[in-house]
Amino acid sequence: MATLKDVAKLAQVSPATVSRVLNKNSVITAKTRHRVEKAMKQLNYVPNTNARNLATSNARTIGVILPASQQMVYSNPFFVELLRGINHVTSDNDLLTPWPPGKVSLIWCGLSP
Repeated sequence: MATLKDVAKLAQVSPATVSRVLNKNSVITAKTRHRVEKAMKQLNYVPNTNARNLATSNARTIGVILPASQQMVYSNPFFVELLRGINHVTSDNDLLTPWPPGKVSLIWCGLSP
């Protein structure tokens, strides 16, 4: 798994520059941005969300309190729709949920979670 430092080395920039590109900082030139994005693509770089959360002290995660009975949650269309709606809103706003998005799809299809 490629790291931010690997991307910086391949793009011949500093790790801080890679971070600025990831954060869409306007001080980065188009040429440098392109070089960094090309390196990220070559390395299949995916930013580490946990590292970002630690660095910013902002988890961007929401929690949901549901009934203790999984049977009730998974068999009740209200809860399934609730979770699907939450997944939709959180993914559009770069937020995290404590369950994998695919799990709700499996539940919706009537498959066992």
